[in-house]
Amino acid sequence: MNHLCRFFLANVLFLSSFNLLASTVEDVDACVDDDKGCIDTRTWHFKLSVGYGERSNPLHGGNSLPIYLIPDVYYYGDRFFFDNGILGYSLRQRSRFELSAITKLNLERAYFAENLTGFWLGNQAVSGSGDIGFMPDPGDSDSTGGSSELTLSIEDVASRQWAVDGGIQLDSYPYENLHVRIQVLTDITGVHHGQHANIRVATPLHGRFGLIELGAELHFKSANLINYYYGVGPRDQGVPPAYYYEGSSVWQPGLTVAWHYPLADKWTWVSTGRMQWLGSGMSDSPLVERRHVSSFFTGVQYRF
Repeated sequence: MNHLCRFFLANVLFLSSFNLLASTVEDVDACVDDDKGCIDTRTWHFKLSVGYGERSNPLHGGNSLPIYLIPDVYYYGDRFFFDNGILGYSLRQRSRFELSAITKLNLERAYFAENLTGFWLGNQAVSGSGDIGFMPDPGDSDSTGGSSELTLSIEDVASRQWAVDGGIQLDSYPYENLHVRIQVLTDITGVHHGQHANIRVATPLHGRFGLIELGAELHFKSANLINYYYGVGPRDQGVPPAYYYEGSSVWQPGLTVAWHYPLADKWTWVSTGRMQWLGSGMSDSPLVERRHVSSFFTGVQYRF
């Protein structure tokens, strides 16, 4: 059974018991901390989601990562905030927008690692900002093998390093049920010497079945960033020159979706997913096997 089937099966089983749940669930607080303006400030918030999910890996030799636990940690002060790996300071606050200076870990390195670190530090699938989507089976045939059909495993190349990026983030609420987030970032650790930017638009839909959030995003990644992680050259000792590849800048669109359904005072059913297309500047690399990356998670969340 592929990933998408497992994702839908878990949610169908939940929906089949919806009437029973609806008859036993107590009213939750009117101010849900997922909503704009409802997060308690000067307080650390911690949630833990337990269930099942998977993160795909588009690289040759990279395995899909099973996900059983996802922590959700965030803090918002008057100016300073931390949100699942994003460390920020609010520069300007108005009723419908906020401009912040932020730093965060660059997640490209996560594809070369076989642990949950990279997923969590960039994951907002079950957090207040709800960054989510769905995935096809990573065993599908949508592979590239590089433009010359030469392939390399991540074990064949030199280690890529973690980088920390810094820049600005703009959160805007032009309409009541619309959140627009723009980030413009550059490498501040001298690792990839590149830049990237993204825009994400999300809208929450409240109803009898809880909160459903739909989102669309577009990422730009510079040639220096792509080339550092997915390019192949003399630094990769032992790799024949025929495999050398120089990455180029890419535009990467993505889709996200999340479902939050309150079960009790501190318990919530969460089901999330995300899919992103890579762009030929990255997917033509001999390191890259597929043209998309994706993740999903389905389970229950407890708010401490």
